[in-house]
Amino acid sequence: MPISGSTTYSCKADGEPISLTVSDNTRIIRIRSSGGTSRIGRITLSGSRSSSESIDLLLVRGVDEFSEFVATDNLAAAGTHWGGLTGSESVLSKVRLAAAISGNIPGTVDPPPNETEIGNVTCGTIVRLQVGTPSTYGKIGGEVTTTGSIADSSVVAIGMVQANEVSETGVLRAGTGGVLSAVQVGYSSAPGAGWLAGTIDASSGRIGTIDVFGPIGSSSHPATIQAQLGITSIIAHPDGDGLPQPVWADIDAST
Repeated sequence: MPISGSTTYSCKADGEPISLTVSDNTRIIRIRSSGGTSRIGRITLSGSRSSSESIDLLLVRGVDEFSEFVATDNLAAAGTHWGGLTGSESVLSKVRLAAAISGNIPGTVDPPPNETEIGNVTCGTIVRLQVGTPSTYGKIGGEVTTTGSIADSSVVAIGMVQANEVSETGVLRAGTGGVLSAVQVGYSSAPGAGWLAGTIDASSGRIGTIDVFGPIGSSSHPATIQAQLGITSIIAHPDGDGLPQPVWADIDAST
């Protein structure tokens, strides 16, 4: 489906793959399911993009443009599980993403035969990625990577990521430098229920704050947290009884 200007795409079937073709005229793509109750399949973006302007991709309900919210706002979920974002590298590097789902990345969308990247998300920059809610457990189990052109180390590559869990296979990566500003795993309303088990990687940039309402890593699989230019803070908040949470992690603030 070719996209010119701005468009809103309503998922036609639960978990169906979505293929869109962009051009220099593409400005905003909105993808959502009715009532946010269906799975969103893998999104593939093809075409060409010579313009340096970003393509705004919004997987949310009730928001049509980035000017309508800030990175810390809770957003209405576009769907339940999400099968990921892939496509042409030159196009993906121009995508500015905001996404809210109530389920998992990857979700229960079965990958086609011989495809293993289901649930991976690649884009230029991320303003907000919201996976799950306080009442619906949401897990990042795939690799989420930004690949946009970063002018200097102060540019925000990833604004805010919020999830109930980053699993052992889950990765949050600012792939081309810049700032990975904030990660929240779990919720203050459910202390002890979050779990950061995977990787947070800003090995070409800087990490801001990491707040975990639950344990970090495990004795058999420590979490990995790495940055080249420092980490502002990592906090494992106590559980509901006020007891400290265990931390098993390989941490490097100057890779």
